[in-house]
Amino acid sequence: MRSERRPLSLETSEFARARASAEVGLRTQRDQAVRTVAGKAHDAQDLRGLLAMLGLDAAGQRAGA
Repeated sequence: MRSERRPLSLETSEFARARASAEVGLRTQRDQAVRTVAGKAHDAQDLRGLLAMLGLDAAGQRAGA
């Protein structure tokens, strides 16, 4: 069975824009969290442990994602 691509509807494109915006916001929030934790960590080992507790890595990504 073959499906033909249909043009995106206005609602679909609005949803895509909202989702992209939310992803940018989440990435910004994660980066800020990593910087905040890095400023409070005593050393690199402490930083890794604190980030692991938050499910983040040093690049601000979700661990395991």
